[in-house]
Order: sequence, then structure tokens, then C-alpha cells
Amino acid sequence: GAAMVTADAANRMVTSFDAQFGGPLLPLPSGGLVRFADKRASLLSDARCGAKRTNLSAPGCAAAAAHPLSSRTSTQDNIHHSNHVANPMAVMKAAPGVQMFAGTSPLASCAVTFSILCWNLLAPPYKRMSGGGRESEHDWEARVHAQIETVGDADADVVALQEFWCANPKNVDMWQEFAAKHGYTMFISRRTNSKADGCCVLIRQASPNSKSPRRIELRNLDGIDPEDSTSPGLATLSYNDWGDRIVQLVGLTVDGAPVTLLHTHLTFPHPSLHDGPMRLHQARKLAECVRRVRAAGTPAIVCGDLNGDHDDPAVSLLLRRGGMRLMPNAADEAWASHVAHNGRVMACDMALTSGDCAVESWRLGGTEAELLARRSLSDHRPLHITVSVGG
Repeated sequence: GAAMVTADAANRMVTSFDAQFGGPLLPLPSGGLVRFADKRASLLSDARCGAKRTNLSAPGCAAAAAHPLSSRTSTQDNIHHSNHVANPMAVMKAAPGVQMFAGTSPLASCAVTFSILCWNLLAPPYKRMSGGGRESEHDWEARVHAQIETVGDADADVVALQEFWCANPKNVDMWQEFAAKHGYTMFISRRTNSKADGCCVLIRQASPNSKSPRRIELRNLDGIDPEDSTSPGLATLSYNDWGDRIVQLVGLTVDGAPVTLLHTHLTFPHPSLHDGPMRLHQARKLAECVRRVRAAGTPAIVCGDLNGDHDDPAVSLLLRRGGMRLMPNAADEAWASHVAHNGRVMACDMALTSGDCAVESWRLGGTEAELLARRSLSDHRPLHITVSVGG
């Protein structure tokens, strides 16, 4: 099907489906930010969009125009929802049994390093139970508690979580409590059309119990319209397509070295007429965004669940058009980070870099045997990354 289109045909597919999935990434009216430097939440909001889902059942169906982005104002002191609607962008060390991959960084020896943990959590509403139903209908809290403990043990400077269950207040509260305890700033962005999940980034700006000596601060996003930012250094953009996917942009300085993080979760490549071409457009839009960031002189790192291996057409397009690099040895070694709902084994959890930014080393948490036996805390293994920036 279209989802299996070769990389050589990627440009032709992008052109032929422009009428259906064309256009840039669109800014959402609000992401979500929770600051815990003073042990209390000062700001929390979730990304909402009133865009109409387009019926793609008929070949050649043109995408419907998005409805105006929705907004609302809360009376709660610690919750802020933006009522501003911005204009669209003009363009867009390893445990036993755990693989460790390392490479030679192309950056100068004076580059600084920081750590990222990237993990698709498998949201409880999407976890199928052996006895029927979904985990959200049963005891889901035990698995989330174990996931939070795993993230805490990693002690990463930045945590990027996909399939974060935004729609459940209890789940959000559990993660907020963790963030407060460990000195993280929490940035939550819900998928469009009121999907239950979204993306969440945790940024450790200060923690007396942390083993990391790095000073990480938020900075204004380069190459992005300031009006598209939720607050300085943060923005949520929609791919504006049938998949209801989003990308979080986070502007950071690490010991004074600037870098922009683009955190996302691309559509799964179902063997349908539209998912393959839609993924190519998601990759194109993301690559255009990376190029804007790079044109402003800031290195970029894309991380998340790309739902495709390194030679997947969409991932290949993102690498080529975005001028990005794979993680060291990601194309040379056999590895698996995900078992999909259809049983497909994938190496799809990645970090791609460009400019004065590179992945120095990476490893996958857990073991492949646990993943294949479905004994893991998710259907994805956590990705632990050490990143160099500056130099």
C-alpha cells in the first residue's frame, strides 16, 4: 500500500498529495507549562484545537479548512489558558543485557553535554488487556507509578514523554508531584481534537538532589514567530492533518550553549491509502521547521516516537530535508524499541540532530526479550541519550 512507498518515490508522493495534506505546521493557542522551582504550580494549560477532522475515505478528497483555534479562560489561580490565536506559520552506562551505542561526536572538545530520556509510555486508554477492554478501565495507577520511578532513576536533564495521558487529572497530578519533587519544569501539550494523550517535556532547571551539574534554562525560540509561543521558549504546533499529531518546541541553553528541542510522535504507518502520504507530509513540515531553526543559527534535536525505522520513507525524508543526522550506529546495528499493536517489531524511538548538536551515546532501557514478551512497562523501551551541544 501507500504506506510502503520507497524513499525514491517520497518527493513524488509529497507533491501528488499536496492538495490533501499540504500546508505548514499550525500554532496552537496554548501548550502547557508547570513550573516547580518554588514547589508549586504557577502555570498549567493544555493544547486544544477546534480543527475539524477531515474525511479521507475518498481518494483525492481535499482537506477541509481548520476551524478557528479554540481557547478558554479558567478561574483557577494556577491555570492559565491563552485567549490569543496566532496566525499560521508562513512555512513551516548500560545494565547487563542492555545495548549501548556510542560514536565520535563531530563537535569540538569544549562542547557541553546533557542527558535526555525519551519514552512512549503507552497511555492507559490505548493499552489492550488480555481479558478484554483497556487498562484505563482497570488498575492503571500501578504501571504509571512504576514508570515514574523508572524516569526518576534515570535522573535525566530533559525527559520527553509521548502518549502522555493528558485527559486524566489523576495521571497529570501523579506526574506533577514527581516534577515538583525532582525540580522539573513540566510542559504538557495535548493532541488536537480532544485526543486523550499528547506530549510532555520535563526540563530540570534546578534540583539540589540531582547528580547533574548542568545549568539548563529556557530561552526564546529562534526561527519561530514570537506570537506562536505559549511563553518564552515554548511552543506547540499542529501538523494540521487527519492524524491529530503535534510537535513541541522548547528553546534551551545548556551552560550557555543554545539548542532547540523538537519533540513529536508521528502517525503510525497503517497500510492505508492515506497514512503513508500523511506521514511524508508530517516529515516535510517538521523538516521545514528544523530548517527555520537552523537558519536562525541554532542547532536542533528532534526526538520522539517516529513510528518508522531509519530507512522508513518519512524518516528518510526528515533526515534529508532537515539536514539531520541519525544516532551513532542506528543504521548499522540491529535493535528494537517497540512492538506495535499489529505485532510489528520496530526501531522507531530516535533522536536526530543538526548543526552544533550531536548524540554522543545512547542506550535502550529494559531488554529486547522483555519487550517481545510484553513484560515491559510500555510497548516501547525508554531511550537514554547523551547529547553534545556547542563547541
